[in-house]
Amino acid sequence: MFNFLRRNKDTNKNNNSIGVQKYYRLKQILKNEDVLTPILTQTPASLSIVSDVIEANNLINHISTLTGLSEMDVISCGASAASEQHKEHYDETVIAMIKEKEALEHKEIISEDNGWLDTLIEWANNNNLAEFQNYSTIPAYPQTGFPREKSQLLSLESLYIPKSGISYLPPELGKLRKLRGICLDGNNIDKYPEEMCHYKNLTRLDIDENNLETLPPEIGNLISLQVLSLESNKINDLPIEMTKLRNLKKLDLRRQPIQLSSINSPLSSDGFKVLNHFHYDVLKE
Repeated sequence: MFNFLRRNKDTNKNNNSIGVQKYYRLKQILKNEDVLTPILTQTPASLSIVSDVIEANNLINHISTLTGLSEMDVISCGASAASEQHKEHYDETVIAMIKEKEALEHKEIISEDNGWLDTLIEWANNNNLAEFQNYSTIPAYPQTGFPREKSQLLSLESLYIPKSGISYLPPELGKLRKLRGICLDGNNIDKYPEEMCHYKNLTRLDIDENNLETLPPEIGNLISLQVLSLESNKINDLPIEMTKLRNLKKLDLRRQPIQLSSINSPLSSDGFKVLNHFHYDVLKE
């Protein structure tokens, strides 16, 4: 452990990068030993600190993915820095690694055709989407709103834009490859794009209170998905490919116009096979 500390270090702390902001936020949270203990021991946290534990775990995952450090190294550096032990050494080294990785990502942005990012920013402006917030009090969605900066878009991990009057999802959203959670509740969406079915790390997809009648077959490619919430839509069919979602723990199909388990359900035979496949995990009326 800590072989990475031999790397050359950048001592500039005045950095507005997302990664550096997240690192300092993690340090702040880990000052509380009550938060650190359940993270280290993988034990349940008390209700008073559960949101902080969830946020810390999200931050640890982000920094680990960005820098290539193990999650334990990230925890150790954040906690040690928080307790003032080897503060300069740990901080400078981790920040240098974050900057190096983000610089590479920035170089890729400049070198590649990024017209699709302009398309997304224009879509956000046309729909008056809320401005991006890098931290929130919503445990499942640490980021809210929609970025207008390209570097923030490329590093976006949670897309949280409920009740925003959206009726159309541009296929370019499928290129936001780091998304782990998507919340589109309370909009007017009647089609979920197949391009948004190829996220490798997406664990949560909330599309409650929209106008969906079905999902694209490509939904089966979301192999990391754990929660799929479709409450209060117009579901009349389910693609058989949904049975590929082996990590799915919750499938919410409540409050559809016709009860999906009734004899009058419009579901196809494949749709019923999906319901049977998730017999113990489906929430339906």
